[in-house]
Amino acid sequence: MRLLATYQTRIDDRESYPFLEACGEYFGRLERKLYVDYHIKGLQVKELKRKYIAEHGITARQFNSLMRELTAWLNSVRESLSFREQDLLGRIRRLERFIEKKERAGEA
Repeated sequence: MRLLATYQTRIDDRESYPFLEACGEYFGRLERKLYVDYHIKGLQVKELKRKYIAEHGITARQFNSLMRELTAWLNSVRESLSFREQDLLGRIRRLERFIEKKERAGEA
């Protein structure tokens, strides 16, 4: 069994909040741009990494973090859609059986 530890830091200096909020907004915009470039336009990670580091002034570590977050989100959506598809196919099959049963009962 593997034990996990969670660490939390609280910042009491409220003067830094505007800066931290601006960073959050900036990285949120970058993540949306990365989504378009990676998922919609289909650009390669290697070229995106070079582009984002040069154009947006982020570090390779920050880009990797954005990319990991994005791919995890995309994988989550794909898995959710797969479960949804299976659920809907099951409902369709049950409805078809129900209709067949009613049609047979109406013929008798």
